[in-house]
Amino acid sequence: MISPLICWSLGLVLASEPPPESQESQESQESQESLESLERAVQGVPPGGGCPWLQGVILDERRVITVRAEDGAIIEESSRQQRALTAEIHLGWPTGRIRVALDPSGPAPLDEALRLELQRQRARCDPDPIPPKRPGPAPEVGPQRDLSGAPALPDPSLPRAIAAATAAALAQRRASGVWVTAELGRWRWIPIEGPARIEPIDQLIVRIWAREQAEGGRIGTDQILFLGRASHRIAVEPLEAAARLLSGQLQAWSALPIPGEGYVGPVLFEAAASADLFQRQLARGLMDPPGEAPPSLALQQRVFPRGWSVIDDPDRLIDAPAAFRVDREGEPGARVELVVDGVVTDHLTSWASGPGIRSNGHARGEGGAPAAMPSNLLIQPHRVSSEARIHRRARRAARRRGLDRYLVIRRLQDPSLRPEGASEPIEMSWVLRDGSRQPIRGLALASLGRLPLGDPLAAGRIERYAVLMTLPGQPVGPVEGVPVLLSAPSVLLDGVSLVRVP
Repeated sequence: MISPLICWSLGLVLASEPPPESQESQESQESQESLESLERAVQGVPPGGGCPWLQGVILDERRVITVRAEDGAIIEESSRQQRALTAEIHLGWPTGRIRVALDPSGPAPLDEALRLELQRQRARCDPDPIPPKRPGPAPEVGPQRDLSGAPALPDPSLPRAIAAATAAALAQRRASGVWVTAELGRWRWIPIEGPARIEPIDQLIVRIWAREQAEGGRIGTDQILFLGRASHRIAVEPLEAAARLLSGQLQAWSALPIPGEGYVGPVLFEAAASADLFQRQLARGLMDPPGEAPPSLALQQRVFPRGWSVIDDPDRLIDAPAAFRVDREGEPGARVELVVDGVVTDHLTSWASGPGIRSNGHARGEGGAPAAMPSNLLIQPHRVSSEARIHRRARRAARRRGLDRYLVIRRLQDPSLRPEGASEPIEMSWVLRDGSRQPIRGLALASLGRLPLGDPLAAGRIERYAVLMTLPGQPVGPVEGVPVLLSAPSVLLDGVSLVRVP
């Protein structure tokens, strides 16, 4: 069975062809002139003028190509150049950082526009303003990626080729679609003090989905998510083959048997289901959200048995689409030990986190204010058990409950495709007494957010998956969110309750 979350390493990555020299040199020259102009404008604003305080200016320049197909045919294509200029201003209270859009082509010089904006925001200042504090000098960023050879524009033929080939592979389905988005550009942070930071924008998102209606009217959805680099050439054939396999598996799902009743007992979460479980129940609880609300997992709270650890390192696997060296607030991305020996020891933070919280370089997000989110999350169990050992423990746990079988869940339905089906596995099987597997459908997790993750019976080998994560309250769509690499073990839990959904 294929995984619905295909990591960045699936595609065959070939050397990208550089753009024509004249185009590249022109882009580089314009980019350098734009950066120098911005630096001069920011330096023209006095740093100590009182509330409000200008923190810096953000310039986001990118080319975005989008192709969408449904029911076997391409229905939408677009290519647009985006250039957004934003001033980051502090209003004198602990979480009072705001972002104000500026017109980069406006009639007024940029330094004058910045001073006018500060005057407009003065009425919003705290009556007893507290200057923004950053204790000590900001840590140095690691070696910058060489951007000189990067193509100036995404290859427009690649998104279309992917969409056309994968849509054709799904053409026999009554409800299916493909979303492809390629983005290439640069993000610049020009602070009021200190050096400018530059981070490349380079991502390719492919989501292939299909829907099936089983006898009795129950709907099942399945999907493939591929995250890669827009500057690379990705082989289309593996994605086309995966789409064809996806279609056949979904058709087979509709004919699977439905148990006569619900189930309570041991469940082994494998593959993408394990990554989904850790994302929903663990990763979100370690994010320090904007404002004064604390993270849902408190410091010193035990979330795993002794020996388990959780680390997020944005600079690890730097060629992966989720990696970065500078976050969306201009801070160097830092390696953070979130869980040590099973206990929460730190949170992912940004400058928008609660009062007195210092950023550890995890501000992420596209559009609107950034917030603390993971990038490359590694969940490491104390002991990795063999597959045979895990299944022996599952059989013993089932016998203690008087059961002659237990359940394996490999994939859940994605909430961006069918929110009401987020707790329904799209791939699960009984493991019978003789070790054989019997695929079934028609069961849903009774409480996906409160599974006994802190007391696993066993953990298996670690696998890496690519996911798109959004903040609570943000729109959930086929290509919404920021890329996250999540490395997690398979995990055996006991006392898991599933209800029958015919």
